[in-house]
Amino acid sequence: MWNPTQVINPECGIPFTDISAWHFIADQLEGGCLIEPIVLEKPPILFGSPGLWASRGYTQKCGYTSRRSSEEASTTIPAGRDDMPRRRNSFVNHCRGKIECPTCDSPNVGTEYVEQSFKYGVGDDAEDIGCTVPLRVCRSCGTQFIDEEGERARHEAVCRHLGLMTPAEVQAVRDRYAATQAEFSELTGIGEASLSRWENGSSLQSKAYDNFLYLLTSGENYRRLMDRAATTRPSASSHVGPGKFRSLHVNAICIAHQRQFVLRPTG
Repeated sequence: MWNPTQVINPECGIPFTDISAWHFIADQLEGGCLIEPIVLEKPPILFGSPGLWASRGYTQKCGYTSRRSSEEASTTIPAGRDDMPRRRNSFVNHCRGKIECPTCDSPNVGTEYVEQSFKYGVGDDAEDIGCTVPLRVCRSCGTQFIDEEGERARHEAVCRHLGLMTPAEVQAVRDRYAATQAEFSELTGIGEASLSRWENGSSLQSKAYDNFLYLLTSGENYRRLMDRAATTRPSASSHVGPGKFRSLHVNAICIAHQRQFVLRPTG
């Protein structure tokens, strides 16, 4: 059962959102982490976008097909696996703004907005969060599914629940000053990689960083930060070159001292 909102993210110590969970899985796969592939015989219909390919029992992990031998695959992946490239193209087209049914590839897909409730948190601390998500309905075959737009809605609901800025609001702070991620990172001291993760929803910023970003919505605060950076930026004349690694010069005297060195017990 796919319940990332009830699993703690080890990187930040708070539960995942749907989007951050998929980014975490992708990072692990790209880092060479071995993940046990599984086959879903009866997956739920209402499933996030990376699970769309699982609707017929395909082995799938976050947009990556499992890497296994052809002999193993023939015994575990159900009939219809040759259909995977077509279904992958359907997902790619959807990411590009063209919504297609993951079952029949029909572009005849409508949208209904429904209220959805899900648990966020672990154990007794889990709380119910409600949000409105777009439910896609294929008019050709009747398949219903929730895609990445629905996952973003759930992610934003978690942000509001935690009192944090949403990814769009984080990016709006930077866009307000027409700064690139690199420029904003250099001025504020926020890591560029962290800023990118907050803006794409792959992780949630801490409350301290969220408050910092909120203060930067004020143009006066941003200007003061720029003024401070201008007055503290080191000049070219005061630049100190790279330091040299200090080491002992080994000579005959050093070798003689080394041979004479003996550890003696105390007391």
